[in-house]
Amino acid sequence: MLGFLEKTQRKLHAILPLHDREVLKAACDLSLTYTCLNLHKDAQVLRQDVLTISKASLGESDEVTLGTTLALVETHISRKQYDEATHLLEPAIALFQEVCGDIWAAETMVRLVKVYMSQSPPRISDAIDLQQQVVKILKASLGDDHVVTLVEMGYLALFYEEQDRLEEAERVLQSIVDVYRRHNKNMPILCYGIMQRIARLYFLQGRFEEAMCALVECVDPYIEEYGPNSVESARIKTDLAATFYQLRDMLEAERPAKEAEQVFAEHIDTHGEDYMDVLNLLDNIQNPGTNHIGRAYGKPTALVKTGRGVPRIEGLHPRSRSPELRAKHGDQDTAEVGNTNQVG
Repeated sequence: MLGFLEKTQRKLHAILPLHDREVLKAACDLSLTYTCLNLHKDAQVLRQDVLTISKASLGESDEVTLGTTLALVETHISRKQYDEATHLLEPAIALFQEVCGDIWAAETMVRLVKVYMSQSPPRISDAIDLQQQVVKILKASLGDDHVVTLVEMGYLALFYEEQDRLEEAERVLQSIVDVYRRHNKNMPILCYGIMQRIARLYFLQGRFEEAMCALVECVDPYIEEYGPNSVESARIKTDLAATFYQLRDMLEAERPAKEAEQVFAEHIDTHGEDYMDVLNLLDNIQNPGTNHIGRAYGKPTALVKTGRGVPRIEGLHPRSRSPELRAKHGDQDTAEVGNTNQVG
């Protein structure tokens, strides 16, 4: 197989200078084969050659040039060459907007956001500025209640949380919940996951009454969806117990904490940290003077990066697809809402 690919590449390199559109497309197809075989360096060399020739012969705004640019960006990302990816993407945004329209410009911005957040340290401020533009474009192009718009709003809220901009994150998440409330008599479990995230934001701001009300509304739907002895139900019970603890209502706090402890004890091999959290919490509830509440209730990062809230942020969907394609093909976040693009 590799021998065949090498021969094919040599033949393509021999005719690439002819600047033929179909030859350039064939070379792009070959580079995709390389990526499928994890031969990213070979793919990068070929894509760079194609891009150089395509820019010179077809122009920067040609579809072959633009497509090759995105393909080369994905190669840079796979090889953790984020500076190179940034150098390609930043000027590409305006080109995609001019040639392909706002949606593809938003897609290019989404890719650049991924690059910004992958750098060390993450360029969170730049990511937020760009993600705000993405949300604005999607609201104008697809509508406030489009699934893809709501997903990207969820990312914006996460980035706000990463910067401890909790009130801004709360407002974004609450607007997502409001959309679901307008369109659904019975809200999907997705929405209760978002409400759980909002409750944690209330908690971190010391707004324990509001956190308690939000969590109480989520408990029964979680139990109905996942079962009373599920990890998901145990986690929201832990959150509720911690909130009652902060309200100094130890009687209300102890019951959900004990129920959560029993569930995590049965899953201690895979959820040992959750088990230790709820044990610490129970100790605080039963011995209020100790005041060493567990790890999960003091740091925003511990609350928002565990995958407990919905939509999940890490590993949610491939940001290599355009927003419309993510909705069309039903990636994880959009599939949970249903088969329609609009909520409701």
